[in-house]
Amino acid sequence: MFGIFIQGSCVVDLALVRTRSPGETILIQLWAWDRFPFIAPRRKPVPRDPPRTCDGVYMPNDVPLGYRWIVAFSVTRTATHVISSFRDALDTQRENAVEWQPYADVIESLPQLCTQGYGSWRSTCPLICFHIVEWHRPERVMRQFGLTQVVPPHCDFDTRLHRVQLRGHPQENWAVYHRRYIELWENRSNTITTIQQEGEHDHEEYMRWYRSITRRYIGHDGALREFSSTFARQLERVFSR
Repeated sequence: MFGIFIQGSCVVDLALVRTRSPGETILIQLWAWDRFPFIAPRRKPVPRDPPRTCDGVYMPNDVPLGYRWIVAFSVTRTATHVISSFRDALDTQRENAVEWQPYADVIESLPQLCTQGYGSWRSTCPLICFHIVEWHRPERVMRQFGLTQVVPPHCDFDTRLHRVQLRGHPQENWAVYHRRYIELWENRSNTITTIQQEGEHDHEEYMRWYRSITRRYIGHDGALREFSSTFARQLERVFSR
């Protein structure tokens, strides 16, 4: 469908996950709709008490948050199944068009089991599952935590980790193999990123860095508009002299 990095927040190309389970695809779609309302269909009003069944399947009172989207949609202002429209909407989005914390009010109502270790959510540390090691880099998406996004440090990542497979390691003790990363994980409470609250910092320095390292447009129309605008400004400066 589309794929782009937007100021540290990633929208995943749904076409890349067509071979995955339907549940994963739905989660990605809900993730995008909640954070990019300008590409999401408008939900029609729903009853105060949600129905007890959905397509004949019993639903408990405490239904998942994604259940909000199981309603009739209005797509008069949103394109459907038109890739170019989604690309154009992302290319022309305003800086304040992203909903960075769509679940802020929901987190407070979660049980303690879900929120314990809340500070560790901002820890720069490896996430480990048997042979798989992936780095958690909250310093690159600080707005999702209600904090100011500044220029993040360079990511030093060992590319050999992505070449580790289960094949050929039938007796491997992964606790020993990944000892270094397990130690970093256990030390996660000392790597919590803390930056001043949103609104207390000028974003211009970060935006200059971001524009210099990112692919700013994913569609031909967006790139053409930017080229035309830049070219017009250059001509204006030349003739003004």
